[in-house]
Amino acid sequence: MERYIPPSVFIPIAEECGLVPQVDLFVFATVLREQNAPASRARTIAWGTNLSPISIGQEDLLPKLRAIMKKYGAPAAATEIEVTEGAILTEAKTVGTALRGIRDMGIGVAIDDFGAGQTSLSHLTQIPITRLKLDRSLVERVDKDERAEMVASSIVALAQQLGLRVTAEGIERPSQAERLRRMGPMKVQGFLYAEPMPMTQFLALLDDGRSVEASDRAVGG
Repeated sequence: MERYIPPSVFIPIAEECGLVPQVDLFVFATVLREQNAPASRARTIAWGTNLSPISIGQEDLLPKLRAIMKKYGAPAAATEIEVTEGAILTEAKTVGTALRGIRDMGIGVAIDDFGAGQTSLSHLTQIPITRLKLDRSLVERVDKDERAEMVASSIVALAQQLGLRVTAEGIERPSQAERLRRMGPMKVQGFLYAEPMPMTQFLALLDDGRSVEASDRAVGG
């Protein structure tokens, strides 16, 4: 019987076993395989996949990504790779080189967990970013803490000035969604909209008329 195992459980195990780079490449390959499947090609879907700091620091990352693209097909224009604030802060030069190579492949770059208080704003001008993802710690308090709302609103305004797209992650309450809606155009994701699900269930959800693009939402946790 299949059951959902959250990243908070399996990622520490993968780190302990030294399997994080393999997991990252497996996920990237799965994304390309799924988005090039006939059932997905007929739909407009935004795809995202994470890369850990460990993977980004490996010299052979770009050749391995290119090999996966050669096997499964080029990624869709809506494909993005997400990296955390921490990775950019600790390995800015290495990360910048890797992300520029990824952008040259036609893949977008998103900073995950942005607003957690780690990234220097100067990094936004040094690496090729296409999206900022508001950290869930801000989103969690945006409808209860005026300062959290002000910080989130400032980040959204900054992203707009820089021509970056925005995603708010971890939305669980309608009041959070309403506060964020007032800040400007953005994608939203969280359990308020959908929990993690198998690909077959996700495609069925789209067939049911709840288009991700039409509702300007990103399904996920």
